[in-house]
Amino acid sequence: MTYQRSSGLCVFLLGTATALAQPATRLEFEVASIKPAAPPNFAGGKVAIRIGMHVDGSRMEYSMGTLRDLIRTAYRVKDYQVSGPDWMNETRFDIVAKLPEGSSTDQVPEMLQALLADRFKLTLHHETKDHNVYALVVGKGGPKLKASEADDGTPAGATNKDADGPKGPVALSTGNIAIPNKSVMTFNRGAGGMAVNAKKVTLPGFADMLSRYVDRPVVDMTGIQGVYDFAMNLSMEELMHMKGAIGGVMAVRVAGPGGEGGGPADAASDSTGPSVFQSVQQYGLKLDARKAPVDILTVDRADKLPTEN
Repeated sequence: MTYQRSSGLCVFLLGTATALAQPATRLEFEVASIKPAAPPNFAGGKVAIRIGMHVDGSRMEYSMGTLRDLIRTAYRVKDYQVSGPDWMNETRFDIVAKLPEGSSTDQVPEMLQALLADRFKLTLHHETKDHNVYALVVGKGGPKLKASEADDGTPAGATNKDADGPKGPVALSTGNIAIPNKSVMTFNRGAGGMAVNAKKVTLPGFADMLSRYVDRPVVDMTGIQGVYDFAMNLSMEELMHMKGAIGGVMAVRVAGPGGEGGGPADAASDSTGPSVFQSVQQYGLKLDARKAPVDILTVDRADKLPTEN
């Protein structure tokens, strides 16, 4: 298998000042409804939850988004780039909005910016700070990735033979977690913890996924392009400390070691299992602790609840 890498040196591009600037003619939804989201029903051993943004034609839906999630999406940054009060993580909202005629999906984040300013009275500023991160890099033996199959059954992952990783600073991707809307993650209880499976995930998306289980952001510095399938075994302690939510539809299946019975309460009783650091090694990757300059969005003001629809 060969591995394709992005060519040339990259620089850190994290939420520049232009990301905060309003366009000359402000983009905004024609109409938008914001309501508190109903809590998910975890009864039984399996639950499917739609979390994040979905655009279909002129209709935009954002499901179960906290104010922090909405800011992250609106300004195309990662969760760790948003600095604000803890209450921004508490209440979740469902948003349904109509795009104006002639607008595109790429313009939705700017429309969300206008919505947050109007309905939550959000104001913020940006500043650059050094941040502790884990760099996702290629190990000495080279990558050992499984390319996802395309819809026609052919491998969808593209690669190149160079396995030394990119040289110099690497751009940190922005926006939502890089997992397609139709991707499904499954969690199955095993003898030593939980088996986590994800399909059709980019390396930046894999790094985002790993960030949920460790104490600092994970940044893709592999330079590898394409989409791949990942299967990892995690300890229950890591799973229970999963931060945030993954965009798209997340199907969670919790089963006993034999594949039957066992619910979330049973699964939480077992805290053993491999660590994230051990799990990534099976793909010829590793996590290196580093510092990186990160553009931080600091919230100056925001209302806990939006104005009425």
